[in-house]
Amino acid sequence: MTLGAVPRAATRDDSASWPSRLLLPLALVVALLSAWGIWRPYSYWVDEIFSVAAARESVHDMFSRWILGDVHPPLYQLLLNGWVALFGTSEAATRSLSLAGALAAVALTVNLARRRPDMAGFAVMLLVLPWVAYNAQEVRSYVFIYLLALFALQATLLERERSFLVALVLLAWTHYFGLFLGLSLLFARVVMRRRLSLAECLTAFAMLLWMPIHMAFGRLLKHAAGGFWIVVDGPDDSIANLFSTISPGFEQAARLWPLLSWGYMLLLLPVLGYFPWRRLRGHAVSALDLQLTLALATFVVGIVVVDLVVPMSTPRNFIVVLPLLTWVLFRIGSDALPGRLMTAAMLVWLLVQLASGAILVRHKHSEVENYRRATQEMVRLLDQGYAGYFLEPCHSIGVYNNAAINNFYLQALDGRGRKLQAVCLDTLPHDPARVAIMACHQMPFDRLTQVLPAGYHAYPMDAKGLCAVIRG
Repeated sequence: MTLGAVPRAATRDDSASWPSRLLLPLALVVALLSAWGIWRPYSYWVDEIFSVAAARESVHDMFSRWILGDVHPPLYQLLLNGWVALFGTSEAATRSLSLAGALAAVALTVNLARRRPDMAGFAVMLLVLPWVAYNAQEVRSYVFIYLLALFALQATLLERERSFLVALVLLAWTHYFGLFLGLSLLFARVVMRRRLSLAECLTAFAMLLWMPIHMAFGRLLKHAAGGFWIVVDGPDDSIANLFSTISPGFEQAARLWPLLSWGYMLLLLPVLGYFPWRRLRGHAVSALDLQLTLALATFVVGIVVVDLVVPMSTPRNFIVVLPLLTWVLFRIGSDALPGRLMTAAMLVWLLVQLASGAILVRHKHSEVENYRRATQEMVRLLDQGYAGYFLEPCHSIGVYNNAAINNFYLQALDGRGRKLQAVCLDTLPHDPARVAIMACHQMPFDRLTQVLPAGYHAYPMDAKGLCAVIRG
C-alpha cells in the first residue's frame, strides 16, 4: 500500500486546526496525571505483588515457578526482572517502569501528529484515554500492550513495514490479547490483498511460538480447561467490557442498567459496518479504512467467540485494541460529521475522558486492596503472640504461589523471618483464641463476615474490605 492510500482527515472548515494547538498542553496534562502520586508507597494489589515477587527471582526460577504457571506470555516479566535489578522492588521504583511506557506512548502520539498534521485530532483523542493514565501506575503489562498496539498502528499509517511486524511479535509475547490483535491485523491483510508475504508468514510463526511452549510446559491448558476466574455472561458482556475500556462511565452505566450492554452491541454494529456500507453504496472508501475496520471486527468477534468457550475478557485486557478502535471512530467522525459537529463531539470526548482519568487515578490511590496495611496489622498481632495465617480458597491451597504473595510485605515489614501459613474456612482452628488471619483477594467483606464461624471477627483494612484481618 502506498502512502497516497493512507487517508487524510477530511477538513470542511478551520475546525481541524485546533487539535494541533491543544496537542502539547494536553500531552503535559496527561503526563502529569500519569505520574500523579506515583512516588507514594501505596500498597500493591494482588496482581502487582505477583509481578514484583516473580521479577525479583532469577530468570530460571521466574520461568519455572511463576511464568509457566501464569496465563500470560513472558516478555513483560523479563523486562520487569531487569528493571528490578537496576532500581529495586519498591512501589515507586517498579511502577516507574509502567510510567516510562505511558510517557513513551504520549511521545509516540505527539510524534504521529507532527508527522501527519491531519491526524492531530486522532492524536488528541488518544492522549486523553483514561485507562492509559491509570495503568501508568500499575506493575502490570497493560500500558505496554497499549504502547505496542499504538506503535503497530502508527507503523501501518506511516508505512513502516518492518516496525509493524516487530511490534506484532512483541505484542504476542507480552499478552495473549496482543496475539489476538496481531493475528486480526494479519488476517485483514490476507482478505484485502489475498496473500501474505514471506516476512508476514515468519512474523505469524514467531507470534505463535510461545503458546505451544506454554501449553506443553506450563499450566495454560489447565487454566483454560478449568476455567479462568473471569466471568463473562454472553456476547453482550464481552462488548460491555470493550466499551468500559473506552471510558469507565460505560461500565458504571451497564451496572445500573444491565440491559444497556445489549445497546452497546447495537452501537458497535454501525462502527464496524460504516465503511463496508459506504463501499457498497458506491462511495470512495480507502483500502486502509476497510482493512483496519476488518481487523477491528475480526478481533472483537474472535474475543466474543473465545469468551463463549473460555471466558477471558476484562476491560483492562481490551486496552490493546484502543488505538485501532479510536482510529476507526476518528475516521468515521471525520467522514460523516460536519466540521463544527465533529469539533463539538471531540470537545465532549476530551472533557469526559480527562475527568474520567482523574477519577480513576484518584481511585487507584484509595488502596482498595491494601496488603500493606493488612500485613502491618498482622505484624502487630504476631508481636502480641497471635498465631498467624492467611486465608486461601479451600480447593486451591498451595497453588499459584499464594504463600509468596501473602508473605510478600511481611518480609519487608517484619524483619524477624516469620511467615504466615495457609488456612481455609473449612480448616480454621476450632479454638479461635489468639488466632490472626489475613484475608485478601478472596471475597467481599460483607460475604466474609457471613461465612465466618462463631468466635471469629473480621476487620476491614481498606475502603472496600478487599483486604481484611480476621481475629479470634
